[in-house]
Amino acid sequence: PPTALSLCWPRKPTWSAPRPKWKPTTAFPNIGHWQNPQDSVRWTFALDRPGEFDVVLTASCTTGLAGSEFTVTLADAKLPAKTVETGAWNKFAERSLGHVTLDKAGKFTLTVQPSAKPTWKSMGLRSIVLRPVAGK
Repeated sequence: PPTALSLCWPRKPTWSAPRPKWKPTTAFPNIGHWQNPQDSVRWTFALDRPGEFDVVLTASCTTGLAGSEFTVTLADAKLPAKTVETGAWNKFAERSLGHVTLDKAGKFTLTVQPSAKPTWKSMGLRSIVLRPVAGK
């Protein structure tokens, strides 16, 4: 089976605007200061074997700002999600956003795109990991 693929630290993303801000040298490396819902973050990577993957996000969202919608897109899959309150910007939580099937080896791009409605309030994006689904 394929091995897990970790996106984010230390793999730097590309983005669509000067924000969000890549903060690799802080005590809590993440992509933060993500105020504009027009901004997207993306990683391009090569996959040497196909498989089914659990898309696992590690992020933070301070008290009172949760509920903003975003979509993770990979190949033909779109995984809609909402930010979840973690209590502070430096307190991160891991959660599964769902499964994607990549049916061939090759180059892929994973994109995280906020939704403007309801109002985008930001998150601290620490990592996205593609974990192989056992037996798939």
